Amino acid sequence: MNSNIGSNSPNEQSRRVQQNYSSKTKERTDNRPDKQRHLKAGIPLRTMPKVAVGGTFDPLHEGHKRLLEKAIELAKGDRLEIGVTSDKMARRRLRFVLPYRLRVENLKRYLSKMGVKNARIEKIEDAFGKTLEEDFDYLVVSPETEVTARRINEEREKRGMKAIEVVVVDWVIAEDGKPISSTRIRTGEIDRYGKVLER
Repeated sequence: MNSNIGSNSPNEQSRRVQQNYSSKTKERTDNRPDKQRHLKAGIPLRTMPKVAVGGTFDPLHEGHKRLLEKAIELAKGDRLEIGVTSDKMARRRLRFVLPYRLRVENLKRYLSKMGVKNARIEKIEDAFGKTLEEDFDYLVVSPETEVTARRINEEREKRGMKAIEVVVVDWVIAEDGKPISSTRIRTGEIDRYGKVLER
């Protein structure tokens, strides 16, 4: 009898192993929570925008919240990466800053109020964060950090990477007509909502 014919031939066994492996792999992939969520919404995973935003977020003020709201809007609640400066990086220009852990806790609390559960929060040690390692569809910045966004795209171009679309979110203005900023809050000019404080 020809040993290459029949259900027990090596070729047939190999095909069965490959089919079984492919089936299990597809099942694991299709059962991922993020893919299930997108499939239920009728949105393919590959079309969901990937969005980056970063900052020190101390104190978390109305300007930060506007940045985050725009990032959440662009990401449609998913594929949002938030870079939070490390203590070492933040203290290069600030004498006092809340520890990284507390800043992240405050950020998570705000995201929870916004109904965001899937944001990825990363500690960053420089102004580039993950933007020179991964592709993003959008980079959300303030007028103050727009220059950093340009530097990021210049560096990406040098590395043969595609440019990230930069979305500039305008200042939130305090009641005295000037932008809300962490510096003004620290010096006691305004509170984090933009109210002018008595001196």
